Amino acid sequence: MIREYAREMGHELKPDFEVAIYHNINVDQDRDRAFAEAKRFLDSYYSVDYRQDMLKFWVAAGSPAQCVQSLQRYVDAGATTMPGGLSSDRFEGIFAHTPRGQPPAAERRKGSLAGAQSKRQPWSLQL
Repeated sequence: MIREYAREMGHELKPDFEVAIYHNINVDQDRDRAFAEAKRFLDSYYSVDYRQDMLKFWVAAGSPAQCVQSLQRYVDAGATTMPGGLSSDRFEGIFAHTPRGQPPAAERRKGSLAGAQSKRQPWSLQL
């Protein structure tokens, strides 16, 4: 999709062109609870009252399978990297059910936190 838009505008993207999309994630078996927690967290973090319909596009929420399904639409559109943040204060437990205790196929970027006062946990999914 992204390459098609570039062609329509008269540009050809090189094969190694990186397409990044910033996204949030909240893993919880109860999808409604995951979205509610993400909303509380993001509203507080950014001092904004986000609409639910906007969050549905900006937060992968629910079970691991639901989160993968949510992120897959961006992969299908041509995304190659997805940096993002955990939309939760439950940093230690949110991915406890995964083998490495982190998002599947993701790695925390060491040293990328914006100072000790930031509780935001970054992640990056390399595709």
